[in-house]
Amino acid sequence: MPPPVDDASVRQYGIGVGTAAEGGTVAVVLLAHRAVRRVAVRRRPAEWERAWARTGP
Repeated sequence: MPPPVDDASVRQYGIGVGTAAEGGTVAVVLLAHRAVRRVAVRRRPAEWERAWARTGP
């Protein structure tokens, strides 16, 4: 049976896992933002056309 890990190893593992989790969260948020922005930019011209059609020349 190996000896128990020391405090430094536990701290290093916690920092590594925390950093990876933070990076993953940031990546998910940025990808979601990019997807929403892409949809909004794609729909915006159609919304403008409908608004101009309602107001007339």
